Amino acid sequence: MKVGIIVDDVDQSFLVSNLISNSKDSHLYTIDSLIVNKNSRSDKKSGITKLITLLRKSPLRLFSKVTFRLITILEEFLLIKFLRIGELLKKVGLDEIDLPKVSVFPARSKSGFVMRYSDEDLELISSLGLDMLVRACGAIIRGGILEVCRYGVISFHHGNNDLFRGGPPAFWEVLKRSSTTGFIIQGLGDELDGGDVYFKGDMPTHPFFLANKLRLYK
Repeated sequence: MKVGIIVDDVDQSFLVSNLISNSKDSHLYTIDSLIVNKNSRSDKKSGITKLITLLRKSPLRLFSKVTFRLITILEEFLLIKFLRIGELLKKVGLDEIDLPKVSVFPARSKSGFVMRYSDEDLELISSLGLDMLVRACGAIIRGGILEVCRYGVISFHHGNNDLFRGGPPAFWEVLKRSSTTGFIIQGLGDELDGGDVYFKGDMPTHPFFLANKLRLYK
């Protein structure tokens, strides 16, 4: 099978680059292309503009984001120092990986949570002759992209959606002191969480949120 990965940036986590390097040992599939989402000019906003907009519309949400970021920074410091898992936090430049890269310009919803691809982008992706796409981008993808490949798009859902819905991944299990943290590998459909579930699993929950998330991603 020929597989492509949809990413938002060429700078990705160590875990995404590890997925690509591990694919070289597989006799079942190859990763042949990176589909890189780019922002259209109309979507581009500076960080200051986004901050001002969020402050005007939802100061409570802004406070929540800042607080959560501080928690993450503290945990990163502790984990790097005591658990020595700093490698998993590194960003890796996929420009250094010898893979064809295709830039596309999906339209984003006002919330920024949903993306749809133009007919031009879909034709470009279709021309790559891929059997399947793997979603490694942040937004929900809808529309023709779900059918452009023979086996559609698969996604990793980091959590047990029977118990916890919504992000951040691996956070609610720690907060609620759940004994396990789940994950799902699913085929995507136009309906949220309505695709085919191919695999479900779980692991023991780690008491640190960031460690729990990194273990789940790995």
